[in-house]
Amino acid sequence: MVDAVGKKTGGRKKGTPNKTTIAAKEAISMAADGIGGVARMIEWIKEDDANEKVFWSQMYTKLLPHQVEGTGENGEVIFKTIYESKP
Repeated sequence: MVDAVGKKTGGRKKGTPNKTTIAAKEAISMAADGIGGVARMIEWIKEDDANEKVFWSQMYTKLLPHQVEGTGENGEVIFKTIYESKP
């Protein structure tokens, strides 16, 4: 909620991780460990060129920032999403 002045009055504090998201990430991590973890992922990537393409184009890109910040020619701050930056 936001009060009349525009200050946040309820919910969790800004930057506090969502407990459901944390639990889901932990469960996925445990499942990955259960099926072989990093060693199995490397094995899978090397099994087929198509798997390597999936790794680089769909999995690795999840580690890249979604938003880039910089300054323009006149010193203005510029924010662009990765999708806006594509030619």
